[in-house]
Amino acid sequence: MAQTQLTLGKICAACGKERKGKLLMYDPATFTPYCANPYICCDEHPNSPGNLIERQKEFKLVDADTANEAFKKHLLDVYEDKSVVESIQKLLVKPITIRILTPEMAKFLIDYAEEHGIENQSEAIRSCIQTVMENRGQFVNEYREEKVKKKKIETAKSVVDKLDEPDETPEPPSGNFGTF
Repeated sequence: MAQTQLTLGKICAACGKERKGKLLMYDPATFTPYCANPYICCDEHPNSPGNLIERQKEFKLVDADTANEAFKKHLLDVYEDKSVVESIQKLLVKPITIRILTPEMAKFLIDYAEEHGIENQSEAIRSCIQTVMENRGQFVNEYREEKVKKKKIETAKSVVDKLDEPDETPEPPSGNFGTF
């Protein structure tokens, strides 16, 4: 399946400030987010006064609703299954809540964030997901290899246990049973 690196970000590509959807405009070709008002942004904004003078025309940007629709069409081209696309959009647009189930998982997440210089838990979780995505094949292979090893160990133990069991074959009967 093809992968896409396009996303509807919430951080202006020019000034780096995080903005809410209505305060952003998007490049319709790349979905790159920019501040909706170039005058509160910086000189790198495609429609900053300097860029407008240089280009002599405004760079076309679209609002968040238009970008969302175009992004949905793009996702349908990539993933084809409408229910998958709707799930992806929901995960991208709406925040999700997860509950860490064990103290060990919580400690792992805290340690992971510290080791990687990550300041918040959401970023740490995203980083963990990215790591798994990048190494998924390796993880799957290691899991399969471990499963095969465990099965071999279980089989070997079973054979050893059977060898250690007392032989329960009955003794042949003794005596004369006569002739026929």
